[in-house]
Amino acid sequence: MTKETPSTPTRGVIYAETGEAYLETARRSARSMRKHNPDLHITLFSDIVDTSGAFDQTKRLTEAHTRSKVDAICKTPYDETLYLLCDTIIRTDLTHMFALLERFDIAIASVVMWENKSHRKTWKTKVPDAFVEPNTGVILYKSTGKMAQFLQD
Repeated sequence: MTKETPSTPTRGVIYAETGEAYLETARRSARSMRKHNPDLHITLFSDIVDTSGAFDQTKRLTEAHTRSKVDAICKTPYDETLYLLCDTIIRTDLTHMFALLERFDIAIASVVMWENKSHRKTWKTKVPDAFVEPNTGVILYKSTGKMAQFLQD
């Protein structure tokens, strides 16, 4: 994980999107983030240069692919990062979430689907309800050596 410059804020939000179709969606999310979290720095990782002003900075994805978020997560310019899918609309202040990083290196939202009958189908073995699926569209993490190794593995 890399840091951009000494003046880069230590805490921020990143989005990763590829293709024109998702760019306006990412801008909308960033504007909702800014409305409720004006002090959080926002970076977009994209294969398209964005000049809308919705983001504090844009980082170019040189080899865009369907899982470009993995590349972006590894290249965060922040010490503490909130990765969000570009279709996320923010409705409140999220800065309190960063307190989780005082205790954990990573926090991932869960998808609560056990009430959905189609989700409860057994594949090879039944998975207990206690093992909820992670929502990889909301990932909060610290830039540490352990996290860098985890993401590389």
